Amino acid sequence: MKIRKFNESVENFDMEFVHECFIDFEDSKFKISFELAPNNLSIDVEFDLPDNMVNSEGSIPDSLHKLELRSDFYEDLRVSLVKVGFKYSNYNYYITDEEGISTNIILTIYSNDESLTHKISSLM
Repeated sequence: MKIRKFNESVENFDMEFVHECFIDFEDSKFKISFELAPNNLSIDVEFDLPDNMVNSEGSIPDSLHKLELRSDFYEDLRVSLVKVGFKYSNYNYYITDEEGISTNIILTIYSNDESLTHKISSLM
C-alpha cells in the first residue's frame, strides 16, 4: 500500500494560465501583481486600487459611487476566479480587503483545504 504525501496529487500553478485569467484587470485601470509561493502551491494576486475606489471622507453620492466601483471590481474578480476554476476547480481562495484602510486588495489562491476559505467551484 502506497501512502500519498500531502501535496503529491496537487498541481503546481501554471502562472501563464492564471495570468491570462486576470488579463482584463491589466487592460483596465488596475495595477496588478502576481507572487508565486516558494512551494509553487499558492499564488497571491495583488490589486492596487485607483484613488476613486478608496474610502475617504466625502458626500453620500461620493461614497455610493465608490461602493458601485467596488461592486463592479468584485464582479470582475468573480469572473476571473471562475476562469481559474476551469483548471483549478478544487482550489480555495480568500480575499484580504481592509476597506477604508488599505489601497490594495490581495487575493490568495491555494490548494490546501482549510475551513476559513472558499472553494473556487462555489463561484461557478
